[in-house]
Amino acid sequence: MAFPNSTQRVQLGFESPIGTGTSANRQCRAIAFTFKPEIGTKQFSANGRRFMTHHVVNTEWVSFTFTGEGSYTELLFILENLFGTSSVTDVGSTNQGKQRNYTPGTTGDITPRSWFIEWGDANNVNEINYGIVTGIEVTYDRQNGVSYSGEGFARKHVTGAGFTSSPAFLSSQPIAGGHINVYADSASGSIGGTQLTTTFLSATWSYKNAFAPFWDADRAQTSFRSHVSMKPQTELKLVLAENSTSRTLSVDLATGVTRYIRLQCQGANIETSADHLFQTDIAAILKSREAWTDVNGVYAREYNFDILDDGAWGKALDIRVTNTVSSAQLG
Repeated sequence: MAFPNSTQRVQLGFESPIGTGTSANRQCRAIAFTFKPEIGTKQFSANGRRFMTHHVVNTEWVSFTFTGEGSYTELLFILENLFGTSSVTDVGSTNQGKQRNYTPGTTGDITPRSWFIEWGDANNVNEINYGIVTGIEVTYDRQNGVSYSGEGFARKHVTGAGFTSSPAFLSSQPIAGGHINVYADSASGSIGGTQLTTTFLSATWSYKNAFAPFWDADRAQTSFRSHVSMKPQTELKLVLAENSTSRTLSVDLATGVTRYIRLQCQGANIETSADHLFQTDIAAILKSREAWTDVNGVYAREYNFDILDDGAWGKALDIRVTNTVSSAQLG
């Protein structure tokens, strides 16, 4: 009997401590996952043999990918895993807003907040622990809204498990294309002061390969033991319409100056002095410009930036999220 794809569901939960999860008590509306069991093998052929004569499996783990649509709430699942636990600041006239900042340090280690994951249906449930997000790519587009994708790894999976009962959803708060504003400023102290109107078409930033598994020579370990922090691969891409604003910016950027880019999504009001927010500030320095081309009928081109460890700002990347999700609701 074949199992229908439409019945396969995913549940997740944060682990504490890392790698010891037993409960996947949350579900997602705006994130979809794909899981792939992996093996690391080695082959050998003896003298005079046309085909392989020796084969061994040395390592086993699970890789996963995810795609998602912009959500002021569910983005927390990804950001908390990748950048670690953020403290919560109450905002708004009666503290209904919950604000979190994710600022990866320019030096030192980052401790991710790993997942325990269950997936399958009534026929079979798989489970993995030590699920770590290694990277994310976020795209902003006025016509298509905000979307993202990423990848990660986890320990070897177990089959024949059961789902955690009564999983909860976070409140649904989609990020619409009409929520996006983009800013470019010349000083870190004035980020968000100069909006790119009639110029911005789309943007994508990425933060990838932040962690790798650590394989220990210990027979008690059926998969990797732990993880190590890596130097991430980071990039920002802006697609800008050709006009006087982008021409001036292009000439300026070519001199090697740093620009502070704010990608800001502001949604529904929570209460006085608090709105739903997904805001990313980036210190960027131009590394290349693409050829002019047609983008939905607009004459435009893509600008590619490195994300810079900026001494004056003391940061490279700073992400702020405001919603109504408490620590208990996030899990």
